[in-house]
Parts: sequence; C-alpha cells; structure tokens
Amino acid sequence: MPPRILGTTQSELADAAGALQRGDLVAIPTETVYGLAADALSETACVKIFALKQRPASDPLIVHISHSSQLPIIAVISTEVSPIVDALAATFWPGPLTMVLPAAPCVPSIVTAGSQTVGVRMPRHPVARAIIELAARPLAAPSANMFGSISPTQPEDVAAEFVNSDLLIVDGGRCDVGIESTVLLIEKDCLTILRRGQVTEEMLIAALSMNILNHVRIETRVLSSSDIQSKAVSSPGQFLRHYSPRTVCYLVMKGGPMLPGAVRATLPAHLDGFVVVLDCNPAFAELKPDVLLKSLAGLLPAGTEPTRLLRAYSAPTLEAVAQGLFEALRRADRLGPACILALPPQPARGLADALLDRLFRAAGGHWVE
Repeated sequence: MPPRILGTTQSELADAAGALQRGDLVAIPTETVYGLAADALSETACVKIFALKQRPASDPLIVHISHSSQLPIIAVISTEVSPIVDALAATFWPGPLTMVLPAAPCVPSIVTAGSQTVGVRMPRHPVARAIIELAARPLAAPSANMFGSISPTQPEDVAAEFVNSDLLIVDGGRCDVGIESTVLLIEKDCLTILRRGQVTEEMLIAALSMNILNHVRIETRVLSSSDIQSKAVSSPGQFLRHYSPRTVCYLVMKGGPMLPGAVRATLPAHLDGFVVVLDCNPAFAELKPDVLLKSLAGLLPAGTEPTRLLRAYSAPTLEAVAQGLFEALRRADRLGPACILALPPQPARGLADALLDRLFRAAGGHWVE
C-alpha cells in the first residue's frame, strides 16, 4: 500500500493525531523540513522511526513540543541554565532552534541514542503544532527520508522516499526555511552549536543579556568521523555523508572547506554523461548561465557532454538558497547526470556556514577546485 497524503482539515489532522496515539508514524510539515513523527515517550513507536529510515541507533532524535510549558516534561532545567533557556525560547520559539539539555527520566534511551541529553524544539509551522496538540504528546521527528539521503521539503518528496510504505503524510505545503534547525547544547558556562542552521551565532548573542554573556561563552563544534564512532552524539546531522543525492557530488571551492573529513578529489578522466552545476551562491545571480559554466570548463575532462546549470535560489539571498537547496539537489539527482558540481556561498559566518555544512555533507566531504 503506497503512502497516503492528507490535507489539513480538522478531520484529517485528527486522523493524523489518532495514528500517532496508536503508535504509528506520520510525516508532518515543519518550517525546516518534513519530519517523520512518532510519540516521543513511546520506545515502541520510536523504534519504528529507526526501522523505516534505516537510521543507526547512534543518531539521536529531536523532540518537538507545541508549547514551551511542555519543556520541563522532556528536559531537566537547572537554575544555572534557566535564564539562558528562557531568553532563547522567548526569542526563537516557535522556530528553528533546538536546545539540547539533560533528558528527563521519561525520555526513552532510543531517543537520546544512549546519551544523557535530549534535543527539544517548538516548531513554527502551525500544522505541526496543531498535530502535537491533538495527539496530546511530544513528538520525535527526524527528517522524513531514508537515512543519509536528501531531506524533504515537500510532501511529494516524502512519498518518493517511502514509496512502498503505507505512511500517512500531512501536506503542509513547501517548507519555509528549507534546512534543519540549529542545534545548541546548553551548559551553565558554555553554549555549543552542534549543527548550524538559520539561527546563527550572531542571533544567539543578540538574544542574550550582557549579564549572561559575561559568564557564558559560545562556540561551534564540528565532529570528525572518529569522534562520532568513539563518543555519544548529542545532535543529528553529524555524519560526514548526509543529505546526499544518489549521484556523486563534489563541492567546488578554492582552497577547500576547513572542516574535518574534507578530502581534495579529482574528477574522473572520463565522465559518462553530462554534468549538473548546482549554483548555491547568490553572488552569481547576475552571471549569465553560459558565463558561469564557461568559468568551470577547466574542471571537466575533455569530451564531457554539455553541462547543465541549476540555481538553488529564486532570489539572490541566502534565505532563498536555504529554502531551495534540498529541492534543487533532488532535481539535479533526477536528471541522472554523471556528477553534480555544487557551488557553495562565499565563506562567511551565519547562514552561509550552515549552507556550506549541508553541501559539504552532501558531497561526503569531497571537494575540487
């Protein structure tokens, strides 16, 4: 039985909530990407997420709530971090910020991947929050795709991922943000960005008072493959190969990315087919396609078929790139090219770093120049 796509009428949302209450999986829209949701407090239900996605048990799940008052049910909030949590929730919730805190005893270990912490966020998408309310339980909801593949930003993407399942998919339209949430580990003297997203370090600093900033530092942690294998992982999105198309993908970047696992690659001497150039740099918006493609001609082996250009953005902004990134990767993959050459935004802080992270992992760390 194939997946079934539901609308957002009250009766359809009630059907989705009922399925979640019975311990079934439902794909739900959020502002970031579509999530594969299950009752976060039911180990039996959460096991189904790992089975359907073929997700390793070492990759934790993020718990979604509909109101900040539900946070103490899921996480233990000490008096030392309470002012930080309150300030961040007031500024960024509902929205694409996940806070990692000590897990409450009721959270199954499968959700935390055996660690002592749990990631929690309140999604901005009204349909997601409505379903959480109707189900009357927090929902664990990683991206609704097979593990390691491209995250879905439209209901049709989810259906294509799980074509042989009877999964219910709630159609909430195209995701506004388009990449996963920022994940922030909160400790009394340090805030650590574990996964970059739309909420940037600069935005976090602006949300906190000087009184807090005087004794709390903010840093970013990027794990290497050996780190992931040797220690508990507190955030999803840490594996080197992630968000990946079936087609071989290379990051085109002068000097390469300064990230663990980066490997300088060389294109094969012969490519059997055409090449897709995926433009994710809004600075190139004014360049005509033939000019941009000509600038990359030296990368390609002699005799390669004409190259095709796809732009990941509809407007020359990083926000537009984020919204269109995964959709563009899927389009490029469906064309069946010999390889994909991804052009990241200019290196910078903030959202540009989050986009580079997604493209870097889509390419499995392989870059060319």
